[in-house]
Amino acid sequence: MSGTRGQSRTSTNWLAIGGLASGIIGLIILAILFGPLAILLGALGLRQTGKGGNGMAKAAIVVGIVDTVLGIVLMVAGGFSFFIGG
Repeated sequence: MSGTRGQSRTSTNWLAIGGLASGIIGLIILAILFGPLAILLGALGLRQTGKGGNGMAKAAIVVGIVDTVLGIVLMVAGGFSFFIGG
């Protein structure tokens, strides 16, 4: 018997990866910019069918929402100038 098998390899959705990465970056710097970007990329990642990464896309949306809320709270509280060097 031959030992060759066909391997099925699923590719992860790059939009989901980009959304999650921008959400994580948004937790560190410029939350008000990277938060909506993470939400957008996560939503686009969820819309693509046939590719893996639905969990990452959902996580990107959640982290993006947290980033956006955090950015708004920091702007209202006056602590936003700390992050942009003011």
